[in-house]
Amino acid sequence: MTPPAINPKPKVIFWYRLYATGMFGLYFIILVAMILLAILVPFEELKHTEPDLPPIFFMIYFVAISSLSLVMAAVFALSFFLKNRPWTWVYHLVLICLGFGSPCCLPASIPLLIFWIKDDTRHYFGRR
Repeated sequence: MTPPAINPKPKVIFWYRLYATGMFGLYFIILVAMILLAILVPFEELKHTEPDLPPIFFMIYFVAISSLSLVMAAVFALSFFLKNRPWTWVYHLVLICLGFGSPCCLPASIPLLIFWIKDDTRHYFGRR
């Protein structure tokens, strides 16, 4: 009886973890910056920068950006704790594709995607 084949860890996993760490850091920094701005700058003072906008606009803006940053930081942080399963390959693939929304992330996302969809990476996660 032959032992089950063990798929070696592809090199793209290291680069994906580096990418996920960078994206987590980016969203975490944005979250901290939004919280600090909300604490340190009164919303009434922001009205002087844009006189046509009411202060409530800035409150909603800060809450929306902070909430989105919190969710995205959590999504990227979760990627470090997932086991190698077929569905996690898709989860990581979606996170790579999220980088396509920013021109700054494209130089990392495109090569990462090219190597992520190769057979050795899919087999590492149990996708056949």
